Amino acid sequence: MCTKLMTGDVMEQPNLTELALPEDAVLEMGKDERLERMHKLIDESHRLLDWGVQSMVTDENRRLAGTAVLFSGGNDSTCLAHMFRGRADYAIHANTTIGIEETRQFVRDTCSEWGLELREYFPPAGSTYRELVLDQGFPGPGFHFKMYQRLKERALHQARREIVKKPRQERVVFLQFSLFVVFLILAYFTF
Repeated sequence: MCTKLMTGDVMEQPNLTELALPEDAVLEMGKDERLERMHKLIDESHRLLDWGVQSMVTDENRRLAGTAVLFSGGNDSTCLAHMFRGRADYAIHANTTIGIEETRQFVRDTCSEWGLELREYFPPAGSTYRELVLDQGFPGPGFHFKMYQRLKERALHQARREIVKKPRQERVVFLQFSLFVVFLILAYFTF
Protein backbone atom coordinates (compact mmCIF):
# COMPACT_ATOMS: atom_id res chain seq x y z
CA MET A 1 0.00 0.00 0.00
CA CYS A 2 1.28 3.46 -0.87
CA THR A 3 0.32 6.92 0.24
CA LYS A 4 1.16 10.29 -1.24
CA LEU A 5 3.33 12.62 0.76
CA MET A 6 2.47 16.32 0.85
CA THR A 7 5.27 16.85 -1.69
CA GLY A 8 3.48 14.46 -4.06
CA ASP A 9 6.02 11.70 -3.40
CA VAL A 10 4.72 8.26 -2.61
CA MET A 11 5.53 6.71 0.75
CA GLU A 12 5.63 2.94 0.81
CA GLN A 13 4.10 1.16 3.77
CA PRO A 14 6.98 -0.08 5.93
CA ASN A 15 7.50 -3.82 5.63
CA LEU A 16 8.46 -5.03 9.08
CA THR A 17 8.22 -8.65 7.95
CA GLU A 18 11.50 -8.19 6.07
CA LEU A 19 13.15 -7.71 9.47
CA ALA A 20 11.36 -10.61 11.14
CA LEU A 21 13.72 -13.45 11.89
CA PRO A 22 13.42 -16.70 13.81
CA GLU A 23 14.69 -16.45 17.37
CA ASP A 24 17.51 -18.87 16.61
CA ALA A 25 18.79 -16.65 13.79
CA VAL A 26 18.91 -13.64 16.10
CA LEU A 27 20.69 -15.64 18.81
CA GLU A 28 23.37 -16.64 16.30
CA MET A 29 24.12 -13.02 15.41
CA GLY A 30 27.14 -11.27 16.81
CA LYS A 31 26.80 -8.17 18.99
CA ASP A 32 27.35 -5.75 16.08
CA GLU A 33 24.78 -7.55 13.91
CA ARG A 34 22.19 -7.46 16.69
CA LEU A 35 22.87 -3.78 17.29
CA GLU A 36 22.49 -3.02 13.58
CA ARG A 37 19.25 -5.01 13.48
CA MET A 38 17.91 -3.15 16.51
CA HIS A 39 18.61 0.21 14.84
CA LYS A 40 16.85 -0.96 11.67
CA LEU A 41 13.81 -2.04 13.72
CA ILE A 42 13.71 1.34 15.48
CA ASP A 43 14.01 3.17 12.15
CA GLU A 44 11.22 1.07 10.65
CA SER A 45 9.01 1.76 13.68
CA HIS A 46 9.44 5.49 13.09
CA ARG A 47 8.71 5.00 9.39
CA LEU A 48 5.57 3.09 10.36
CA LEU A 49 4.42 6.03 12.47
CA ASP A 50 5.19 8.45 9.61
CA TRP A 51 3.31 6.24 7.16
CA GLY A 52 0.33 5.90 9.50
CA VAL A 53 0.06 9.63 10.11
CA GLN A 54 0.44 10.36 6.41
CA SER A 55 -2.04 7.78 5.17
CA MET A 56 -4.64 8.01 7.93
CA VAL A 57 -4.47 11.64 8.96
CA THR A 58 -2.89 13.90 6.35
CA ASP A 59 -4.23 12.06 3.28
CA GLU A 60 -7.70 12.23 4.84
CA ASN A 61 -7.36 16.03 5.08
CA ARG A 62 -7.21 15.90 8.85
CA ARG A 63 -4.89 17.63 11.30
CA LEU A 64 -2.83 15.72 13.84
CA ALA A 65 -3.95 17.01 17.24
CA GLY A 66 -1.37 14.96 19.09
CA THR A 67 0.60 11.78 19.43
CA ALA A 68 0.30 9.85 22.67
CA VAL A 69 2.26 6.86 23.86
CA LEU A 70 0.34 4.42 26.05
CA PHE A 71 2.58 3.99 29.10
CA SER A 72 1.72 1.34 31.70
CA GLY A 73 5.17 1.26 33.27
CA GLY A 74 5.92 -2.30 32.13
CA ASN A 75 9.01 -3.22 30.14
CA ASP A 76 7.40 -3.06 26.70
CA SER A 77 5.65 0.27 27.18
CA THR A 78 8.78 1.76 28.78
CA CYS A 79 10.80 0.81 25.69
CA LEU A 80 8.14 2.28 23.44
CA ALA A 81 7.92 5.50 25.46
CA HIS A 82 11.71 5.79 25.34
CA MET A 83 11.78 5.20 21.56
CA PHE A 84 9.09 7.78 20.83
CA ARG A 85 9.53 10.28 23.66
CA GLY A 86 10.89 12.86 21.24
CA ARG A 87 7.84 12.51 19.00
CA ALA A 88 5.05 11.99 21.53
CA ASP A 89 3.13 14.96 22.85
CA TYR A 90 1.67 12.98 25.73
CA ALA A 91 2.01 9.80 27.72
CA ILE A 92 -1.31 8.20 28.63
CA HIS A 93 -1.53 6.05 31.76
CA ALA A 94 -4.77 4.20 32.43
CA ASN A 95 -4.70 3.80 36.20
CA THR A 96 -6.78 0.67 36.61
CA THR A 97 -6.59 0.93 40.44
CA ILE A 98 -5.21 -2.63 40.64
CA GLY A 99 -1.60 -2.00 39.66
CA ILE A 100 1.38 -1.54 41.93
CA GLU A 101 1.80 2.02 43.23
CA GLU A 102 5.57 1.88 42.65
CA THR A 103 4.92 1.18 38.96
CA ARG A 104 2.55 4.14 38.71
CA GLN A 105 5.15 6.31 40.45
CA PHE A 106 7.79 5.05 38.00
CA VAL A 107 5.58 6.25 35.13
CA ARG A 108 5.13 9.66 36.78
CA ASP A 109 8.83 10.06 37.57
CA THR A 110 9.96 8.91 34.11
CA CYS A 111 7.61 11.29 32.30
CA SER A 112 8.72 14.14 34.55
CA GLU A 113 12.39 13.35 33.91
CA TRP A 114 11.81 13.23 30.14
CA GLY A 115 9.64 16.35 30.07
CA LEU A 116 6.79 14.29 28.57
CA GLU A 117 3.33 15.43 29.61
CA LEU A 118 1.61 12.63 31.50
CA ARG A 119 -2.15 12.24 31.48
CA GLU A 120 -3.27 9.74 34.07
CA TYR A 121 -6.86 8.53 33.93
CA PHE A 122 -8.91 6.68 36.53
CA PRO A 123 -12.10 4.68 36.09
CA PRO A 124 -15.26 6.57 37.04
CA ALA A 125 -16.80 5.99 40.45
CA GLY A 126 -18.52 2.64 40.59
CA SER A 127 -16.30 1.19 37.84
CA THR A 128 -13.06 0.39 39.62
CA TYR A 129 -11.80 -3.18 39.38
CA ARG A 130 -12.69 -3.78 43.03
CA GLU A 131 -16.22 -2.44 42.58
CA LEU A 132 -16.77 -4.50 39.41
CA VAL A 133 -15.59 -7.68 41.14
CA LEU A 134 -17.78 -7.04 44.18
CA ASP A 135 -20.77 -6.34 41.96
CA GLN A 136 -20.32 -9.02 39.26
CA GLY A 137 -17.84 -11.53 40.64
CA PHE A 138 -14.27 -12.28 39.64
CA PRO A 139 -13.92 -12.02 35.84
CA GLY A 140 -13.26 -15.15 33.85
CA PRO A 141 -11.76 -15.23 30.33
CA GLY A 142 -15.05 -14.26 28.71
CA PHE A 143 -15.25 -11.12 30.80
CA HIS A 144 -11.78 -9.77 29.91
CA PHE A 145 -13.19 -7.48 27.20
CA LYS A 146 -15.52 -5.86 29.73
CA MET A 147 -12.68 -5.18 32.16
CA TYR A 148 -10.56 -3.77 29.34
CA GLN A 149 -13.43 -1.55 28.25
CA ARG A 150 -14.18 -0.29 31.74
CA LEU A 151 -10.62 0.15 32.94
CA LYS A 152 -8.63 1.12 29.84
CA GLU A 153 -10.78 1.97 26.83
CA ARG A 154 -12.70 4.63 28.75
CA ALA A 155 -9.36 6.29 29.55
CA LEU A 156 -8.56 6.44 25.83
CA HIS A 157 -11.97 7.96 25.10
CA GLN A 158 -11.36 10.59 27.76
CA ALA A 159 -7.87 11.35 26.44
CA ARG A 160 -9.25 11.72 22.93
CA ARG A 161 -11.96 14.12 24.13
CA GLU A 162 -9.33 16.27 25.84
CA ILE A 163 -6.77 16.27 23.02
CA VAL A 164 -9.06 16.50 19.98
CA LYS A 165 -10.95 19.78 19.94
CA LYS A 166 -12.53 19.38 16.48
CA PRO A 167 -13.42 15.67 16.04
CA ARG A 168 -14.36 16.00 12.36
CA GLN A 169 -11.07 17.68 11.50
CA GLU A 170 -8.50 16.33 13.95
CA ARG A 171 -7.02 12.99 14.92
CA VAL A 172 -4.89 11.71 17.76
CA VAL A 173 -2.48 8.82 17.37
CA PHE A 174 -2.11 6.39 20.27
CA LEU A 175 1.07 4.31 20.19
CA GLN A 176 1.00 0.90 21.86
CA PHE A 177 3.69 -1.75 22.13
CA SER A 178 2.25 -5.16 21.40
CA LEU A 179 4.07 -8.40 20.61
CA PHE A 180 7.26 -6.42 20.00
CA VAL A 181 5.79 -4.53 17.05
CA VAL A 182 4.61 -0.94 17.20
CA PHE A 183 1.00 -0.58 16.10
CA LEU A 184 -0.82 2.64 15.46
CA ILE A 185 -4.19 2.94 17.06
CA LEU A 186 -5.86 5.85 15.40
CA ALA A 187 -8.73 7.44 17.22
CA TYR A 188 -11.21 7.29 14.40
CA PHE A 189 -10.64 3.55 13.98
CA THR A 190 -11.09 2.72 17.65
CA PHE A 191 -13.75 5.21 18.70
